[in-house]
Amino acid sequence: RYEQGAIAFLAHIETDMKNDNEVVGAAELSPIEFEQCIMNANEKKSCTDDNHATFLYVTDVVTSQSHRRKGIGNALMERVEDEASQRRGLRGGDTSTTTVWILLHVEHNNQGATDFYKKRGYGTLPSNIYDQINHDRFEENTGTHGQQLLLGKEITMKPTPRSTAPNSAASSGSGFGGNRDTASKPNKKTRKKKRAK
Repeated sequence: RYEQGAIAFLAHIETDMKNDNEVVGAAELSPIEFEQCIMNANEKKSCTDDNHATFLYVTDVVTSQSHRRKGIGNALMERVEDEASQRRGLRGGDTSTTTVWILLHVEHNNQGATDFYKKRGYGTLPSNIYDQINHDRFEENTGTHGQQLLLGKEITMKPTPRSTAPNSAASSGSGFGGNRDTASKPNKKTRKKKRAK
């Protein structure tokens, strides 16, 4: 999937044991699910056609049960959105005209996840974006077949640096469990213990 443009992000925290980093969450951003899904005048185009928005799909966002409600999901989504922002205009060339949309599915009965994404600005797609997608093919590619709620968000350029949840970091790799390219900084508790030794 990496060779086709997908990128995975890992959220990790530093533990007290030999400075090991514990993975506590993951997310993946991918253009693959839009293969043969984007239409222009009834012609199917790639997800990065110059005359269209770039479409990216969040395949999954997971957080370990013991680390939920600690900002890890938000840290992962910040990295996902930062990456999407960097892809703006990548193939279309002119960053002033190319837009990036992140789409994702949420189970209809998962109100917590729906609320989480809505707080981050995800919502129902506008008709001009919705109509660009061949939904039968998209549902086939994502394995959803109408059983989940489709949400989306337009991503704009972000001039601010990447942020992470307190005492954690989200890093990218070549796939789930891939190599981490950034390391988290020790949290205050860990630093105090190190100084005390």
